[in-house]
Amino acid sequence: MISEGVVLQNLSSKTETLAGLYGAALSAPMKKLSSSGLFVDTSHVDFKLLVSMWPRSLAGDVVPVGASVLGDLFFQRPEGNIEKLDVLAGGVHHAASSLDEFELLMNSRYWRDVNLMGHRVSAAAGTGLRRKRGEFFGFVKHPSRSGRIDWASLTCLEAGLWHAICAKALDGAHAASSKRKRRHRLNELDQVKAPPSGRR
Repeated sequence: MISEGVVLQNLSSKTETLAGLYGAALSAPMKKLSSSGLFVDTSHVDFKLLVSMWPRSLAGDVVPVGASVLGDLFFQRPEGNIEKLDVLAGGVHHAASSLDEFELLMNSRYWRDVNLMGHRVSAAAGTGLRRKRGEFFGFVKHPSRSGRIDWASLTCLEAGLWHAICAKALDGAHAASSKRKRRHRLNELDQVKAPPSGRR
């Protein structure tokens, strides 16, 4: 089970350069983030390959921050804000105003449950499901096809395969599926328990 008191450690600063990803190269110091099996370090997946699968949803310069174990990509824009590519509901969404704010949010159990599906990952770990390096938790049939997430069918998929399934279902299909996405997102948020009063 995932500890409530996850402490993020700033291990080492490094510079990531994504030359030619979407034009000009972007160099920026990045910190490694860790969160008890909920967050995948950029060195464990081919971030450039994954980003290239989403040409309609994701454009512009990005510096990888990491990914959720369900495959959501987190990245930093040149302005410093952190964004999230959501592989279940689709779209790119604001995650934090800065890397420092993102680290603080990662220490909130409620934020992790909503944004990293921490409660679902804990349940998957409880059934013995274990990812290998280069894999995400995913579904052979993307949830957008049924309009709901069937957590009983959660499995481990190679990162590129899972993103190919997600991009096929969602990249460029946002306008046609906005009603379905809203229903899907509401279903997910209904599954998350609100934090006790005054606690984060």
